[in-house]
Amino acid sequence: MRLKLEPGATVGLWLFRFAHQPLKMELWFSRKGCNDRRPELGDPSTRVGASGKREPVDAGRQVRLIASLRRTSIIFEASAPWAYSCHLITRPLRPGGTETLSLEFGFNPTKITVDAVDPALTGETVQLAAMPPLGFKFMQENVSWLAFWFAWPFFLLFQLTWAGLLVLFQAKKSR
Repeated sequence: MRLKLEPGATVGLWLFRFAHQPLKMELWFSRKGCNDRRPELGDPSTRVGASGKREPVDAGRQVRLIASLRRTSIIFEASAPWAYSCHLITRPLRPGGTETLSLEFGFNPTKITVDAVDPALTGETVQLAAMPPLGFKFMQENVSWLAFWFAWPFFLLFQLTWAGLLVLFQAKKSR
């Protein structure tokens, strides 16, 4: 979903879930080739901080969104970029506190509003991606039983190969 980074800009999403799951989102920023560094978006490298945990070197300029579902609103903040390509920089959105916005079974009418954005990023149009609970790289626990839908072609290929070999050996044996 395209979102213009201006305070007050709003988009509505209808998100479907098979079970209760937290909302996970990302912002995808455009790049004009591999040499477009975009320092305002931060640096994906990390260092070990005073606490002994890995921390981003530069988390980037502030982008704060408010996600609302029915009567619940949670603030999400863009964190340090975690993926780069020549055409795209991805910054995950994390809840500002300890709470998260829990999506329920079925369709969830979710409203996303830009709350605050750094002047360096104001006016830029980005892609807002609400991450699905089931994908090739990420799978939430309560829907992992659906992973078969990704793998069925491999199972089918294996079964057809096995059946073909059995038919071939049976044909040779009957001669």
